[in-house]
Amino acid sequence: MAPLREADLPAANKIFVDREDPQHIFERAVFSIPSNRAIIRVFYGPGGEGKTALCRELMRKTDVSVEPSYAFLRRAVLDLHGRVKTDPDLLLVWIRNAFATAGMIFPCFDLAFALTWAKTRGEEALPTFVNPWLGRLSKAAQGAVGEAASAGSSWLHSDSTKQLLGDAVGNIPGFGFLIKHLGGWVIDKTKRAYLERTYESLQQLKKDGELKPAYKLSALLPWMLAQDFNYHLARNSTERFVLFIDEYERVFDQGGAGACWGENPFDKHMRALITETNGLLAAFFFA
Repeated sequence: MAPLREADLPAANKIFVDREDPQHIFERAVFSIPSNRAIIRVFYGPGGEGKTALCRELMRKTDVSVEPSYAFLRRAVLDLHGRVKTDPDLLLVWIRNAFATAGMIFPCFDLAFALTWAKTRGEEALPTFVNPWLGRLSKAAQGAVGEAASAGSSWLHSDSTKQLLGDAVGNIPGFGFLIKHLGGWVIDKTKRAYLERTYESLQQLKKDGELKPAYKLSALLPWMLAQDFNYHLARNSTERFVLFIDEYERVFDQGGAGACWGENPFDKHMRALITETNGLLAAFFFA
């Protein structure tokens, strides 16, 4: 019988091939994630070797319904295939949303991102957040609130779970800059307590009572996201985080074969987040 040709073989990224060594590497790492820093594992190989299939298998087998011993993990997958990578701040939103699906809450990052977005993007629509607790009013709703602020607007009273950001932070010392820069925003009343615990972190966004320049605000966002992870871990000390990042080569010019003498803004944000986050295993899969 003639040997099979390469074209006759199934694509390795479509099926899971038994890769015991990488699985054991991951398993050893996941049960030794430190509480005071992050660790990294990288699974590298030529395209079509089955890295995406391995990523999916590790995500599957760490599901608590499959293996209860992984119940201590908060897991998230960031698949970079098909994503437009021209805005590094969105990388953080993707990570935030992936973990929000796993039940995490990110008040520090959400407020910091909203402030940065308002400062740098003007009237652009805020990116979609999974399970948001901070939102922006439409212009019509802003007008209604402004006209009936003293008596209470019908819009506000029609949704008893929401309140204006200014009303929520007005009696928290040091939060006046939020009201100044986030007019027309609302929060979920049930999340008001999270505002108070973000106080110290959010002070990093300003200097002499004013917001820092736009480029400095963006540089702070990975640190802000890390504060939410660290806060959660401090109150849930037995839990750990796992972030699977598939096709990370897509972050780089020509998959890493292009110009390499400049700082890559996406990679810079990722490195900053990993550096500042405790209890995290970041598993990279790339060619």
